[in-house]
Amino acid sequence: MDTNNVKIDSSKIKDAGSNLKKIALVMLIAVIISVIQVIHISSGNLSSKNLVSVTYVYMFLHVICLLIVLINLFDAGNNLINCEDGLGEIPINENISSEIKSSKTGISEFTDDGFITLNYIDGIGKLLCTKNDLIESNWDEANKLVQEIREGGFTDWRLPTIEELKLIYSSIHRKNFGGFKKDMTYLSNKLDGNNPVGIYFGSGGENYLNKNSKASIRAVRTI
Repeated sequence: MDTNNVKIDSSKIKDAGSNLKKIALVMLIAVIISVIQVIHISSGNLSSKNLVSVTYVYMFLHVICLLIVLINLFDAGNNLINCEDGLGEIPINENISSEIKSSKTGISEFTDDGFITLNYIDGIGKLLCTKNDLIESNWDEANKLVQEIREGGFTDWRLPTIEELKLIYSSIHRKNFGGFKKDMTYLSNKLDGNNPVGIYFGSGGENYLNKNSKASIRAVRTI
């Protein structure tokens, strides 16, 4: 099976953090040096010749601090730029067509069989989603409708959980895939008391409906 790697090297991110800590420490040392310099020069105990020599010494110390800061800034930038060279691998289905979009939460894809496939966040299993909306229905009608469809020859279609709907919203709809209606609420299988709960695809927030209210539907199945 072909794979497409989404890689993040956590060690490089840690190294960048270490560089920033060094920068903060050196800047603190530079401030301390400046305070000592002011106290030393303002004491009035230095001759003109000694004052020049002392000034050069403090200037040299400040230049050293500046060089250390610049070196660590450069290293931190390189570590952040190259942080994609390390670990993490998300497999993509072999049967993939022209439209693919990946994200940190999963990978959504339009496959040649006409379904949308979504890898779970934990990488275990996949969620298959119908490519088109079903007839707008209330919660009771929707549960009957998804049990009756036989798309792809499968009989285990169902309403998505609220978590699955959130994943579909973030990993597919927000990537401008799937043909979802952004001004509609999509039903989940969740009830809050007697109120169906869906996700409003205009914002991704939960929406609590009357049980007789009609909403949009996508059927899903796990594979």
